[in-house]
Amino acid sequence: MNIHFIGIGGIGMSALARFYLERGHSVTGSNDEDSAILEALRDEGFGVFVGHSALHVADDTEMVVYTEAIPIDNLELQAARDRKIPIKTYFEALGEISKDFKTIAVAGTHGKTTTTAILTRILLQSHRDPTVLIGTNMKELDGKNFCLGEGEWLLVEACEYRRSFLHLQPKVVVLTNLELDHPDYYQDLDDYLDAFKELVAKLPKDGVLVANGDDENVRKVAEGVSCEVVYFSATEKEVKSFDLQIPGKHNLMNALAAYATGTVVDVEEDIMMEAINTFEGSWRRFEFKGKVNKALVYDDYAHHPTEVQASIQGAREKYPEHRLVVVFEPHQYNRTRHFLEEFAKSFKEADQVIIPSIYQVRDSEEDLEAVSPEKLVNELSKYHENVRFGDGFEKTIEYLKGSVSEGDLVLVMGAGEVWQVAEGLVI
Repeated sequence: MNIHFIGIGGIGMSALARFYLERGHSVTGSNDEDSAILEALRDEGFGVFVGHSALHVADDTEMVVYTEAIPIDNLELQAARDRKIPIKTYFEALGEISKDFKTIAVAGTHGKTTTTAILTRILLQSHRDPTVLIGTNMKELDGKNFCLGEGEWLLVEACEYRRSFLHLQPKVVVLTNLELDHPDYYQDLDDYLDAFKELVAKLPKDGVLVANGDDENVRKVAEGVSCEVVYFSATEKEVKSFDLQIPGKHNLMNALAAYATGTVVDVEEDIMMEAINTFEGSWRRFEFKGKVNKALVYDDYAHHPTEVQASIQGAREKYPEHRLVVVFEPHQYNRTRHFLEEFAKSFKEADQVIIPSIYQVRDSEEDLEAVSPEKLVNELSKYHENVRFGDGFEKTIEYLKGSVSEGDLVLVMGAGEVWQVAEGLVI
């Protein structure tokens, strides 16, 4: 089959594209901008276009897969509609694939990627030979975000945006934690939790829900499910046996979620402990990038107020004596607007905070008018005495190169393009 991906440069889309290529299909794709992911895909034999055009959808295209991040008037998407080529979203396609496996779907507001990454190590080291699609690059996967195994298990992250994860056919669902996110789609917390209730309701009677017993909202979702529920908790006896290489209580909970899931799959205790205790992290999850003026530079994907607090706490835990400079680019004007006060209170443990910009995606004109980087800086300044507007990536990099030195730690955070600041500092 000839398949075309619109938005192939996304971390999830590129993993799915790799799955189809490994299965023997012909795969092309397009993306708004060039990137390291696109360069890697070219090296692997993909036909990749930068920019969008109806001409990119070849005459022999038999299916188009697109990310919901693209606009509905995308030229390639419209061309596929006009030519009546079958069209699937990322999760519609992944849902079809999940029917052929015993699927482990890792869901929740925070920690999905790290939990999935640890669980990947557990399944690989226990020779379960899983198929994995994950939202990060891992050295265990040869620096990729995907592997095609011959075993019965499929391990995926389950994204709740627009209830996309309901396309999956899970055998095991892992719930890491739950609090309101994606306020541009969900009306309120009840609406958000209802989506997860719908997901766990899809579990068969012989399926398993692995649930965070310390999270009140997770327990609400777990009530009344017809399958077995396995709870994990920070009070469990296994916690004291962990010797984690990744800092922070949030990563302890991620490790516990992976451990509990490993028990469901009947992985031996010693294999799980070795896999967990030797896990060193993954791409854009408190990832060490290098140094600038002898200051340490880390890059992190945190983009929700709770994640921001957790990442800062983890940095403090690992480097308690360092001056902590946080560079944060909020992801979406809508999310920034909705969580403005929560963001303002999330940086208390940082010594300095720099806001270079806000990443715009799926935002309305009302969102753009309601909030700005400068307004966020003003709100932050109510709770923190050292906050500045970075005025874009280039000026932020220039400022940092002139102000940080040995004994400092620069923590770059956000789900958009702010990784460019980390890269620019260590070049």
